[in-house]
Amino acid sequence: MKKTIGIKRNFIIIIISILLSACTKKENASQQALLLELVQAEAVMYEHPDSALGVLQGMKVPAVSDKLQNATWALLTVQAKYKNYKEELADSTLINIAYDYFMKQDDARRKAMTLYYKGVLYGKADKTQEAQESYLKAIEEVEKTKDYQLAHLIYSSIGNIYLYNSLNEYALQMFKQSLHYAQLSETKNYICSAYYYLGKVYSVLFNFDNSIKYYKKAIQMADTLHNYKVLINGTNQLAGVYTETKDYQPALSYAQKALRLKETIELPLEKGLEQSYLVIGDIYRHIDKTDSAYYYLNKALAADRIETVCAAYQDLYHLSKKKKDYEKMSQYCDSMIVYQDSIEILNRNKELMDMQEKYNQQKLLNEKNQLKIENNTIIRNVLITLVVVFCLIAILYLYIPAKINPQRAYHTKE
Repeated sequence: MKKTIGIKRNFIIIIISILLSACTKKENASQQALLLELVQAEAVMYEHPDSALGVLQGMKVPAVSDKLQNATWALLTVQAKYKNYKEELADSTLINIAYDYFMKQDDARRKAMTLYYKGVLYGKADKTQEAQESYLKAIEEVEKTKDYQLAHLIYSSIGNIYLYNSLNEYALQMFKQSLHYAQLSETKNYICSAYYYLGKVYSVLFNFDNSIKYYKKAIQMADTLHNYKVLINGTNQLAGVYTETKDYQPALSYAQKALRLKETIELPLEKGLEQSYLVIGDIYRHIDKTDSAYYYLNKALAADRIETVCAAYQDLYHLSKKKKDYEKMSQYCDSMIVYQDSIEILNRNKELMDMQEKYNQQKLLNEKNQLKIENNTIIRNVLITLVVVFCLIAILYLYIPAKINPQRAYHTKE
């Protein structure tokens, strides 16, 4: 009996030792101390990305042989450059260094970061499908972590891909998740951005009440945070929504506010003043303020975007028609047709590309759903197998001692 107990005890000790050894190896690998500069750069990355980039560019690049330090430096450098609007296609070399290392490690957060920035660089190279694949993989990893800021960024990025490809219901779900994680992170600029994109997706879904609600939330928060990009875009978009609902007074008020902001704040990433001129001119046309409409629509003709110029000529054509100024009406009509032909050629090519892109997007979503089903089936089968194995072990555990003890009792009697 003592021998049997000893065997059991030794067996349990061996199993526990193996498990502890495996855990210790993982802990040692994940807890290896990073260089001080890397720790400092990551600590200030979200609040002061310019300082983070300065630290990373000022430090000695870790040796290739020190894979953890080198991969971390590469990943953080890509992150810092992106946050400073300095990312470039050449950064693919850096992200590949991070990818080759971190995708083999048991670190969900680093995997999610790597996949996210790989997606960002794919997007910069106009490889939308590859970007989406990276973002979807990043979602799977970030869900295992509590990095809510990163989760917000990933969901927001994939939401924009869906929105661009008119997969609006999918985009809505992504932006809802984006807001959820922004709120968990308590990062006000991220919450503000999430409100803006929800306003945008609700507008293309013609849910104007919700669109107005979220745009107003975004504008109010952006004003407090001095987030001028969201403030200008949100104000301009809200003017467009009110124009769609034929509520022209608030539409004009927001359009004029957007124009004033554009005139006083220099943001190179924003559309030019001509877009605001077009919006204001169109509103004046609808409320029969003809002189003001002519003034702003003619200023809109200086736009670089042919879509803006075409829309301005179209509005001018309708104004001239209403005034029965047939000479100007003919001139505006000819100009409008020229621009419409150019846009039609561009749209025809874009439509073919979009059709292929939408097919690829839908195919990818279907494959992802199928993979989830297959993974769930595998997990269920593994669990069933484990239950069966444990039952067999339990039976053997109980049966063998019972078999041995009667034999020992018999020999003792003899």
